[in-house]
Amino acid sequence: MWRAWTTNDAKRSERRERASCFSWPFACFVIRSTDAEIDTLIYELELYMTFDELLSDYRQRFPWHGFFELRKGEKIGIRAKEEGVPDKPGVYLVYGYKDGRSELLYIGKSGTLHEDGDEFSDQKLLRRITKGKQDGMPRRAFFPEQMKLLGLEALIFYWFVTFTLNVKVIPAKAEADLLQAYFDEYDKLPLWNKSI
Repeated sequence: MWRAWTTNDAKRSERRERASCFSWPFACFVIRSTDAEIDTLIYELELYMTFDELLSDYRQRFPWHGFFELRKGEKIGIRAKEEGVPDKPGVYLVYGYKDGRSELLYIGKSGTLHEDGDEFSDQKLLRRITKGKQDGMPRRAFFPEQMKLLGLEALIFYWFVTFTLNVKVIPAKAEADLLQAYFDEYDKLPLWNKSI
């Protein structure tokens, strides 16, 4: 169950083969395209990305991102603030780490866009990671309990601000894309994502 940073080679090869059929013509097309056409193209290319390839794409597309570790005995609120997790809308991933390997445990979003398109709910990245609930339990209690239960050395949190003045991807879409890519590759959801 615990893996190093690897993926299923057969699926990866198949996806790359399918993506290569589309990459070159689309790349030529993008040079002369409208924003709407580029958005459609990006969506179509995402359909052929592995989970790790999508994460790599997120690192480039969302320049405001980071990560931090939470080890046994540390407090989530203090660690997140020390590492500069912003109170902005976005997505975050939680990995469990033990014996030199990691496994994705959760993909979440922060910030719900209001219908006026100008405001997000209060639970943005910092608040969602530190003060949210998981399985009906405050995260400050849930994370230490799960670390003990699963025998984890640490939890590793990756976060991405997906909605800024320059990049406007609604967190719910970014979360759904990550969940879909993960499901496509592993035929299951991460352990703490009970349903979508």
